[in-house]
Amino acid sequence: MEAIAKVKDTLVDMTSNDTKLDMEALVEGVSQALDNLTSTGDITSNLTGSSAGWGLAACILALVSFLVTAVVSTWRFWAFTIRPRLHPEEPKELPSWFPYFGHAYGFFDDCHALISYARDSLSDTDEPYDQPFAMTVSGKKLYVLTNEKDATATIENTTTISQDRHRRDLMLKFGVGPLGMNKIWSDSKIENSKRPGEKKLQPKSLVYRSEELCCKQLSPGAKLDDFTDTLCDVLAKSLRHEDLPRRHVDWKDGSTVTLMDFCADAALTMTARSLFGDLIYDITPDLSQCLYDYNEEAWKALLIQYPTFAARKLHRAKHKILNTLYEFLKSPMEQRYGQSELIKALLEEQEFAGLDYKDRAALTSMFLALMNLNIYRLTFWLFSHILFNKTLLATIKHETASAFQTAHKTNHQHISSKCPAFSALYTEILRLTTGSIISREVTAPTHLSSKTLKPETTILIPLRSLHYNEAIFGDNAEEFDPARFLNNDLENSPYFKPFADSETFSSLTKRATMLLVATILHRFELEVVPNPLEEAKVPRLPEIDQATPTLGVMGPAKGTEVFVKVRENGDRAAAGGKKDG
Repeated sequence: MEAIAKVKDTLVDMTSNDTKLDMEALVEGVSQALDNLTSTGDITSNLTGSSAGWGLAACILALVSFLVTAVVSTWRFWAFTIRPRLHPEEPKELPSWFPYFGHAYGFFDDCHALISYARDSLSDTDEPYDQPFAMTVSGKKLYVLTNEKDATATIENTTTISQDRHRRDLMLKFGVGPLGMNKIWSDSKIENSKRPGEKKLQPKSLVYRSEELCCKQLSPGAKLDDFTDTLCDVLAKSLRHEDLPRRHVDWKDGSTVTLMDFCADAALTMTARSLFGDLIYDITPDLSQCLYDYNEEAWKALLIQYPTFAARKLHRAKHKILNTLYEFLKSPMEQRYGQSELIKALLEEQEFAGLDYKDRAALTSMFLALMNLNIYRLTFWLFSHILFNKTLLATIKHETASAFQTAHKTNHQHISSKCPAFSALYTEILRLTTGSIISREVTAPTHLSSKTLKPETTILIPLRSLHYNEAIFGDNAEEFDPARFLNNDLENSPYFKPFADSETFSSLTKRATMLLVATILHRFELEVVPNPLEEAKVPRLPEIDQATPTLGVMGPAKGTEVFVKVRENGDRAAAGGKKDG
């Protein structure tokens, strides 16, 4: 019994001293106790024929259970009761019964539900806990921020908080090699006489030079207007009723398709052709389907890292996209007709930095994924609400009608600036469906709300917690109500941060999504119909999938697909389809 006594003494010492729990010592004590028991007799022979043997086995199991319970209980008491009292400056931690693993299952199963549970359980009042708190997930300490003040301070802090490690991880997961990573992140001065009035670039890495280019091209102004003109031209050519059977493999009766397939095909084709021109579809005609397959399953590689055999569709799509971009980059410049000014400038920067074709293809695929991240899902959710609400449908059609009065030219500025109800609808959809979580790395001790965050830990900012704050968005914050964004400045509230990690794409995403929805409403008549396999089931507004991890807007829950019958607009059909938006 000396080994058992040692375990007991170890537990007493650790709970009485201000030291870390020595798990190795406890494990050693338990092992010695079991060794001592097995050395007292031949347990195997006792178990083979006597009731006494089974009794001994039961005793051993009881002892092991007792020791494990003692170890876990002592660890839990130390970690979540004693230690917090000794270190009140650290954020509260959500208790767990599992050392190392912590809340891994709950986090990966439904992180939003886990965060809501944590805020309720840690609070001493009826209101959800809004101070920084911690949780352990697979051995990692995560700090969760749910109030605007802490979120803003974190996003603006570039001294003791960084997102570079997460960016590096993302690039590696998209396929950038080690040599390419060094070139991407190294500072350099590049002589470039091709830029009028600019002798040399400042010593900045390719990452930050690319960000500056995107900011100049995609911020509101003349360049974004020019790109939006390109979007209009692409829609005029690619969004035609006669092409739908060819582009939708599940086309049954000539006009019925799932709403998500219809929106994804239209949105992904629009952005890819506007950025790269027609050549990219000459290389891979089914590129839109590849982009959709990748985006729908990207979380398996970027957030959780599923093995290849468990995400075959994802890796097939990734491989095909990388090969497509590789072929595009190696093609002669004269074949890249229709390539956007932004893509041309970004590829020039990559070439000047010395990246090979493989790394350039990987980096460009990451940019394309970020561009497509939200547009097709926002289009889907806008149509879901519009098609199930006749009043809303009539309002949006009325507001956007003036944008299509001139033949062969769409007035996109009217759509983006003179349609208040449409704009409020877009903003409300964005608020309700954004499920991304901003992540940062703490590089030095950081003070937030009287708490100190330790280095080498990760900060998470769940945007959903900010967007559903009842004090800001009203008592009906969890309900759909576009009117909350009418005649006020709520869209600019610090609690509304749908693009906090990628503000560069904010204006483009809104313009492209609203333009696409308005153009489809002008060209087609969409009617919600029952699922062909469940015709007796009445179609309903789809539910949001809150469980599946996402990098942006959440998709619809499984089993809530919407089917639509697509017809060419009666006015256009009567005119022979010659009046293009």
